[in-house]
Amino acid sequence: MKSLIRILVSAAILAIAASCGPARYAVPVEMRHPSKSGVDISGKTVSMVYLDNGNVSNSTVGEAFAGGFADALEEACGTGEGSVGVFKIESMPGAVYSSKDSLFNILMDTGSDIVFLLDTVTFINQGNMQYAVKLYCFDGMDKTEKVNLFEGKFSSPSADAWKTGNRVADSFVPQWKTEQYSVFYFDSDKWYDPLSKAICCDWNGALDAWLSLLDSKDMLKRSCASYNIAVACYMIGDYDLALKWLDRSDDENKLPQSDTMRKRIRQRIN
Repeated sequence: MKSLIRILVSAAILAIAASCGPARYAVPVEMRHPSKSGVDISGKTVSMVYLDNGNVSNSTVGEAFAGGFADALEEACGTGEGSVGVFKIESMPGAVYSSKDSLFNILMDTGSDIVFLLDTVTFINQGNMQYAVKLYCFDGMDKTEKVNLFEGKFSSPSADAWKTGNRVADSFVPQWKTEQYSVFYFDSDKWYDPLSKAICCDWNGALDAWLSLLDSKDMLKRSCASYNIAVACYMIGDYDLALKWLDRSDDENKLPQSDTMRKRIRQRIN
């Protein structure tokens, strides 16, 4: 990796050798995005609850589905075995589990931030090996307090409820996409050092190095350093601070990439 960084930085030096102005390097970064379903479980505690209606067969299928669902979330989020709690509750006659009040009470009982409630999972087609699934989700950290309903038919080649739970969970795991983020630098070791750190995704180290460049008498250099600090703050997850540094960069000398970066920051805040 260090050899690759030296090659990249050497190429950067050649690219701006004939210029005293700033150069731009596009750093590729794997960024996390919400799941296909739109539910965001990142950084939140999650519980999976299934209903027991007294039918042994249905309860066994529900337990297997819930276990597979929880296992998939744990693996995708890297939170470790047992981090997604699996609970069974008795199905009460007349209970409306789709209501906000019902799900809020269940959420409180589990002590988690998000609860998934498996209403029904039914094996419906022997020929195509399909399960019909009805699932509710309630996010206690979502200000809208909306109950989300997810239902559909899912193929299961081996009629395995665990694997079906695994497959359904795919719709709720975060997605990762490669994005490019610009950082600016000048033909100087004190600018190449934070560039190398940024390429290695050492954003805290890069931020510290860029902070030391703010005392420059050159307005453009101060603007570039401030912009880079805004990018570092964004990568670290401090979006409000990222906006403040971007404002400072704009005040010094607005860079062409400023509006795009501002849009990205605001999308994360919202």
